[in-house]
Amino acid sequence: MVKSYLYVINMQATKIAVCFLFLLVITGCQTGSKSTNLPVKINKNKFEFKLYRVIKGDTFYSLSKRFHTSIHVILLDNNLRTSKPLEIGQKLFIRSKISVNSQVKRKSFYTFKRSQKVIHKPQPKTYKAKSRIKNSTVIVKGNPPYMLIPRGTGYTKPMSGKIIKRYSNYDGGRPLFGVNIRSYKSQSVKSIHNGVVVFKAENFANFGRCILVAHSKKENCFYYGLNKVSLNVGDVINKGYSLGKIRKNDILGLKILRNDYFVNPQKVIPRL
Repeated sequence: MVKSYLYVINMQATKIAVCFLFLLVITGCQTGSKSTNLPVKINKNKFEFKLYRVIKGDTFYSLSKRFHTSIHVILLDNNLRTSKPLEIGQKLFIRSKISVNSQVKRKSFYTFKRSQKVIHKPQPKTYKAKSRIKNSTVIVKGNPPYMLIPRGTGYTKPMSGKIIKRYSNYDGGRPLFGVNIRSYKSQSVKSIHNGVVVFKAENFANFGRCILVAHSKKENCFYYGLNKVSLNVGDVINKGYSLGKIRKNDILGLKILRNDYFVNPQKVIPRL
């Protein structure tokens, strides 16, 4: 189970890192999209379905991404000929064997076969992940790589030093969306919060040695400019745990992505 968990993390890591590099936020299709041609018909008896009730903000695009399927398949399974705007409360059939979010607890979410009524609701599976912290085993629930990270007591500074470039929309014509901190001594770079390592690289683009830590499903922190990275993808860490080393007078870059938007680290981390 741990091996499969790490495999999913590796598959998702590159996608998360590219988001930081190109500063793109991918949004769902808006209602009223153009007509879509349907694929060849599929035998529905071979699949198990879930009944999903549309809520505010849902689009065919967002549903296809959430349930790891395609707009064409959703249209086909629901006998829809065009991707007309969704209506709140509208019922859709979703193939449960494709969905990775089938364990979301929601009153409008039920499991059944096409000709059968639901008799139970799915419950989150439990995964056991090994931690690099001595004498510590972390039990997490949910779908990897987005696990329920153990709760902490706030954020901590990654290291001591002086901020030489503050958060701004532009830095000499280029987006910065983070802070640069100069280290005045050789020291460890610490995790600002509990999390799991989802990406690391020795020489990634112009960032050099870097590491990406997911603090929750909707928050990631990108550290770059390190002299040494001491963790591996899949490691579960606590707040203040060492991510690696930085040399004297080197510069640490720090970016925080929350809910698909970059935020100012100085507004997140006290006394940064």
